[in-house]
Amino acid sequence: MDKKEIEIETRLYALEIFAANQLSISCLTSGLDPAKMLATIKKQLIEGAQKQTFSDYDPAMSDLLSAELESAVSLLIEMANGQINHVLKQRGK
Repeated sequence: MDKKEIEIETRLYALEIFAANQLSISCLTSGLDPAKMLATIKKQLIEGAQKQTFSDYDPAMSDLLSAELESAVSLLIEMANGQINHVLKQRGK
């Protein structure tokens, strides 16, 4: 991996962390049950990712890209879930 690839990977990870932080903050400050809210958001995002098509690619590649998108969404949701659980645990102390 060269320096440019490392920069790109690092920036992408920073954006993932930022997105997960914002999502967890939104859930925690909504006034609703954060776990239920996150579950609803996850369901909507996963359904959207599964329906996403990539028309510039052949069907097999489009399916692969949709699966990768679904996996990326799941990872972000799990990151947010971890942050929410941590905050809720700290609040309980």
